[in-house]
Amino acid sequence: MALDREAIAAAIVARVQAACPIIPFVTRSPVEFATQQATMQPVALVLCGEDKAQREQRKPPVWTLTVQVNVCAKNQTSPASPDTQLNALALQVEAAFERQATEATADKWQTTLGGLVERCWVTDVLRRQGQDEGEVVIMLEILAVGP
Repeated sequence: MALDREAIAAAIVARVQAACPIIPFVTRSPVEFATQQATMQPVALVLCGEDKAQREQRKPPVWTLTVQVNVCAKNQTSPASPDTQLNALALQVEAAFERQATEATADKWQTTLGGLVERCWVTDVLRRQGQDEGEVVIMLEILAVGP
């Protein structure tokens, strides 16, 4: 059975939607952040990156997948600094990728996305901010065994 990348991407979107109530709009389709209505801010964009396989003779390949979750927010009414808002957004997205109690894994910090992958974890968090808007990018690495 082939590695189900679609199910993995859908699970990532579902995790962000469930764990981040302050993000009303989560998508995998490219959007122009600047044109999003204020009621649809902040916006999270899930982008699947590079997939690399490590192969050994007579063993299934071990895949390393990279995904980034970009969250953009405009500071239209809040007196909080953009950095404060970005930190709150990053905290919620990072929490989405912690192991859930129903997941069977030896590592209490890394999720299996409900058993779809061996493990998924946050590798980097990048913040960019302007005067009234900012973006936080959460980089994920996923380890999966495929045929």
